[in-house]
Amino acid sequence: MIRTNSVARIGILAFLILALLYNVGCSKDQGGWATFSKSGVGIKFRYPSKWVIGDPNKLDIQPVPDAYIYDPEKNNDDNFMTNLNLLVQHSPLLAPSAEGQAQETAQTLSLPGTGIENYKKLRYEPIQYGNTNAGLLTSEFTLSQNNKQLKNIEVFIPVGQKTYILTFTTSPDSWDNYKPLFDETIKSIEITNS
Repeated sequence: MIRTNSVARIGILAFLILALLYNVGCSKDQGGWATFSKSGVGIKFRYPSKWVIGDPNKLDIQPVPDAYIYDPEKNNDDNFMTNLNLLVQHSPLLAPSAEGQAQETAQTLSLPGTGIENYKKLRYEPIQYGNTNAGLLTSEFTLSQNNKQLKNIEVFIPVGQKTYILTFTTSPDSWDNYKPLFDETIKSIEITNS
């Protein structure tokens, strides 16, 4: 009987250690927020704890994001879920400026054949993360496959050869409800370089 309890305790302890070592996903904070971090990605940030970390490989988009986190409550009467995704782009030399990448994004999404219609750049705002010149690009657009109108804000943070791009997307009708959550997440971003 003692042996069985010892084996069970060792099994539980091993599981807990593995869960801690995996280091992907979230740790719950006080006040309804969780912290995302993923070993080897080099960034961490807070997001609403009721949101769900999804499998980015199931999104059927290219490039595949490094993280996909969504609000499980659907917007209005459609199937769209407000979300944020993280993409870490690697450059062969130093990463281009945040403003340059935002301009390139706006130009690309304005082209025909992207699956995006009626793309409208609303504003670009330069921001600082420590010594890094970063930026925020806010846009509206329509998905051509289903005529779904969306609004998003993208954070571009170039660091060395990497650019961390965090994109928050929701419907224009839900924007005012989610914008404070997006702002809180943006303020919490920390580059860890790990």
